[in-house]
Amino acid sequence: MPSVPTYKLTIVANSAAGTWPSWQAKIATIKAFYAPVCTLDVTLIPTHLTPEFAPYGPTSGNGTIYAIDEGWYADNVLPYAEGADIAMFVVPPADHPGIVTLMGLEADYQPLQTTVFSDETSHTYIGTIDQGETAVVYAEHELAHAFYAMLAKTDNTHLYFYAGTPEKVLAEFDFNEQLLSWYQKVIPEMKAWLAALQARQAPSNP
Repeated sequence: MPSVPTYKLTIVANSAAGTWPSWQAKIATIKAFYAPVCTLDVTLIPTHLTPEFAPYGPTSGNGTIYAIDEGWYADNVLPYAEGADIAMFVVPPADHPGIVTLMGLEADYQPLQTTVFSDETSHTYIGTIDQGETAVVYAEHELAHAFYAMLAKTDNTHLYFYAGTPEKVLAEFDFNEQLLSWYQKVIPEMKAWLAALQARQAPSNP
C-alpha cells in the first residue's frame, strides 16, 4: 500500500471547547476518517479569545447569519497555528449568544483556515440517521472543503455530507495526484533555469 502524506492540523479550541474531556476521542475519530488518504498530525491548543463576527449572508428569515471576521481570525487565531497546513478554530455556543452562525467555514488562505461552531455532545442527523457527534462531523466537513481546495478540485463536500455519505469524499482526495501536478509545474521551470544557467556559463568563442 502506498504511503499517504501527513498534514499538520492545529485545532484552536476556544473557551469551553478548550476543556472538553472528549477531545481525545474526537481527534481519534477525525484521524480515522481521513486515514485512508492522509495522516493528520493534530495539535490541540485551548484558548480564551473573544471572537469578533462579521455578516456572512441572509438567513432564510429576516435575520443575518454570521462568521468569524477574517481580519480578526488572521490576527488572533493564526498565530497559534504557525507551521500548520490547516488551522481549525472551534467556537462553542457560549461564545456567540444571540448570534446565528454558520455550521462552519473554510477559507482558501495559507494555512487553510477553517472554523467549526458546535457544542461538545450534540449529534447531527440526516433524516433519522445519526451521523455522529456534531463537532466531529462539522470538523470532517470543513476539512473536506480544505482538501478540495488544496487539490484544486470541484468541491463535492455538500453533495456527499448532506446525503449522509461523507466517506465518498475520500475517493476524490488523491494527494499523489497533487504531487504529480506540482512536479509537472516545477520540472519545466527547473529545466529552463538550468538551461539559462548553462548558457551564462558557456565559454565565449575565441
